Amino acid sequence: MLFKSSDSQFPSVVVEEGKTLTLRAKDAKEIGLPQISMQPRTTAALLILAGQSPSNAPRLSDTTAFEQTDRADGMVSLSNLDQDGRVNGYSVPFLRGILSALDPTSRYPAQSVKKMAPLASAKHCGCNCSGKDTAAPALKASAFVGAETKIDESTHTIREFPVPEFIQNLNVASLFTRLGDIVVARNATLILDDDIFFAIAENVWAYQGARIFQRASNLNLDITGIMRGSVTRIFHFTASEVLKIDRNILAAEALSKP
Repeated sequence: MLFKSSDSQFPSVVVEEGKTLTLRAKDAKEIGLPQISMQPRTTAALLILAGQSPSNAPRLSDTTAFEQTDRADGMVSLSNLDQDGRVNGYSVPFLRGILSALDPTSRYPAQSVKKMAPLASAKHCGCNCSGKDTAAPALKASAFVGAETKIDESTHTIREFPVPEFIQNLNVASLFTRLGDIVVARNATLILDDDIFFAIAENVWAYQGARIFQRASNLNLDITGIMRGSVTRIFHFTASEVLKIDRNILAAEALSKP
């Protein structure tokens, strides 16, 4: 259940003792779950939205890497496939290959990249490097996350491929779920459904026996404050639909060890 927070402008999630709550992005408007359109400002941030984890991966809350946008309708969502299983007209395997070849340390994507391509006709290319073959069905935001395939270098050569303009220009947007605190009570369960890929929460507090599950194959959850579990004393209170956290109670309880 969502509550107003005494410490945040965003609503907080509270799952009461023994209950199960499933948060779904598709229910956001109905239940008041904040969904904010964010645009990447760097190559590394773009790769995060494609489900990759570059070594210099920024946090979702990093405003130098992600920027809130109100013009998402004119941008490309990497998690939305059209009826042909494509993203902005490009096959998923082609875009996956382009994205994997980008330099994450570069501020902006290059105009072209070099990668392995088969010596035979492009129509026989399993990676759809031409971008023209029909893509195999993909799994939403994790469409760009795939196991590396060993390439027989004797049948491949290095070719240069142009990077699509929408990638060069970082003309990409994704929905971020934005929350205050998350409180999961004793023996309660919070489920983040398979349409939640990116979320920012300020704190996560879990009582003893609490469980949190994700259904998306790829979930990036940024906790800007504290994450603490196995709490035994009652520290949260909901009065007048406002969540209050007693940090003095939390401070008095010894931290559990793994």
